[in-house]
This record gives sequence, structure tokens and C-alpha cells, in this order.
Amino acid sequence: MSKRTGYIDHGDRIIVVGNTHAVGSSNLSAHQGRHGTVLNNDGFGLCQIRLDNRTIVYAWSDVDIKRE
Repeated sequence: MSKRTGYIDHGDRIIVVGNTHAVGSSNLSAHQGRHGTVLNNDGFGLCQIRLDNRTIVYAWSDVDIKRE
């Protein structure tokens, strides 16, 4: 789990707050307000996330998702 402020990484708890639908991200319109856990960050900010309902999505750090 990341201790640095702003950098979202493996193990961090997040909430879906946006839907940029930018390159690589999932369409997050149906997942607004849902919580989950980051499985992976590609180093550029694209995160793989397992939502609490067990759905796997991809979202951009600090744009589509925020740390809880």
C-alpha cells in the first residue's frame, strides 16, 4: 500500500468519482460512487481495480478514482 500522498497503488481503497473513458479505462458510468481495491497501477496512473461487487475495471488515478 502506498504511503505517498496522491499516488494510488496496489492495496489502496478507492471510490469511483469520474468517467473519462480515456484510453485504457473502462466505461465507469454504471460504477459511480462504488468502492473497491486497487490490484495494480501501471506506473502511468492506469489502475486495475476490483470493486466490492467483484467487478474488475480499469480507471485513471486521481481522475476517475480517488482514495477513500
